[in-house]
Amino acid sequence: MLDIQLIVVNYHTDDLLQRFIDSYVEFYPSCRSDLLIVNVDADGHHKFESHGFSVVNDLDNCGYARACNWGAYLNQDRARNLAFFNADTRFVDNNCVDYCVDFLDSNDNVAAVGPLQYSSQGKVTHGGIFGDNTSVVFRGWQKPPSDQYRNNQPAVTVSGSAYFTKSAVWKEMHDCHIFREQFPSALGAFPPFKMYYEETSYSYHVRDHGYDVWYVGEAEMIHEHAKSPESDLSRSMNESRMGFRKFMDAHGIAHD
Repeated sequence: MLDIQLIVVNYHTDDLLQRFIDSYVEFYPSCRSDLLIVNVDADGHHKFESHGFSVVNDLDNCGYARACNWGAYLNQDRARNLAFFNADTRFVDNNCVDYCVDFLDSNDNVAAVGPLQYSSQGKVTHGGIFGDNTSVVFRGWQKPPSDQYRNNQPAVTVSGSAYFTKSAVWKEMHDCHIFREQFPSALGAFPPFKMYYEETSYSYHVRDHGYDVWYVGEAEMIHEHAKSPESDLSRSMNESRMGFRKFMDAHGIAHD
């Protein structure tokens, strides 16, 4: 069994995806890992070099959450942990994956972790998301990535652009009867919203089931926070927000 299955989603971001793949090859972790590329370009004609890693093509722009679910479904029972990445992320050292895997494996009650992230221009894009379900605080946004963000602490959620979780918890959340009632066609534990709120929903869900979510600033990576090629962001966000609130209400979970 693998220590971790990495899943990266591409939608018209081939150049950024190539940089992610190249960084994984350059900074290959010491733990047992594998990479699956879920390519949701409608035409399925990718223009990147996969370096021999598995590629799933032509899912007709199914959305980020469904692509992550599909990737995890294809690799079910293959790894103890899962990690989901946006194509505009990339590794900067050999530590990130190994550290996150070790943190998950060493802490029984921790369900999910997320590393420090910053752009190549030196601006923080994820320095931890704290507060509570009804009042969320995004720490460090667009600040220099100083040591004050390189700590580890419990979080209300972590960024979905680089999201690590235990496979056993992923399965438990998918099998939750309330989740199944709300999302009967979902192949994984992310609510199948087209864009946004999938990681927030999952984080709130695991915490309601008694698990912890941690920001691990001792691991770090680049996240360019590139503009999505999705043509109607506001509509997608509004639909996802409504779906998130409906799920939280059905489960009795507080939210904003």
